[in-house]
Amino acid sequence: MYDQSFLVLEEIEGVDRFSFEVLEAKYLTCKAAKKWEYAEAYSNGMRIYHPNRIDGWINKAECLCELHGAEKAGEASIYSKCLRVMGAKDAVMNLKQMDSLPDKIKVT
Repeated sequence: MYDQSFLVLEEIEGVDRFSFEVLEAKYLTCKAAKKWEYAEAYSNGMRIYHPNRIDGWINKAECLCELHGAEKAGEASIYSKCLRVMGAKDAVMNLKQMDSLPDKIKVT
């Protein structure tokens, strides 16, 4: 079922390929098949092409939780929100001050 559903979605071309409905359908198809790496990629697509919708953020957190555990999903969620608001360098500096990120993240 996964293969057939996905092939139908892959046939969609043009601007419709990046519509929220198509990206969400691909995400849900991958999620149902427990292909979390692919599901994460489509959640990123939802966040990039439809930044005003919260679904992509929620779906990404769910993927990270499945792939890396709840702690990693929480860290990524906090970091993503800060990145969006204040930019990468300031976000990393502020989160390090709050001890929300590990020291291995470099600030350039």
